[in-house]
Amino acid sequence: MNQPQNFNLKRTGQGVVLIFSLVFLLVLTMLGVSVVGTTTSEEKMSRNFRDSLVAQSAAEAALRDAEIRLTGYYTDPPTRLNGIFDENCTRGLCDQSVALSSSLPVYGIHTMTGIPAVALGGNVCGGSTAVTGAVTGSPLMVIPGLSQPVQPCYLIEQLPSAMPGESASSVSSYYRITAVGWGRNPTTQVTLQEEFIP
Repeated sequence: MNQPQNFNLKRTGQGVVLIFSLVFLLVLTMLGVSVVGTTTSEEKMSRNFRDSLVAQSAAEAALRDAEIRLTGYYTDPPTRLNGIFDENCTRGLCDQSVALSSSLPVYGIHTMTGIPAVALGGNVCGGSTAVTGAVTGSPLMVIPGLSQPVQPCYLIEQLPSAMPGESASSVSSYYRITAVGWGRNPTTQVTLQEEFIP
């Protein structure tokens, strides 16, 4: 009689090992799936961060191009910009009257993805043909892996500057530059703005 009882204990022990093994495999599978999900989300975050850095670099390049245009350091000898600043922002040069009449900033009135904004290299933003160096000779933005990246754009707004006690005839100008840059993904956009005194 003792032999059948031992036989039943062996079978019961084998069932416990099987259940324990299945639970252990289930836990390992869940850990593996969790690690894959975490790795995928970290990769997406790093890709988005890198893309925002590319967009920020593009916007900074547009700011520098606008500064070069204002100071005239692309000519020899350097000749400061004497362009016509008007309410239509012709060739990206905006008069303050636009913002004063509508109580909106210039970049809120005019699009930064088309005329009148100016792109790096001098082509019109959103234009189909790029004219490299049409204004300052600055090269177009190149992003490895993209044959035709969206070029960063900028607007230059002329602002009057008068110190307290100065006469109206001695009013000088300073400029507000608004620049927009895009990353590898066209939905990644960075807008930078600076006030510049040549």
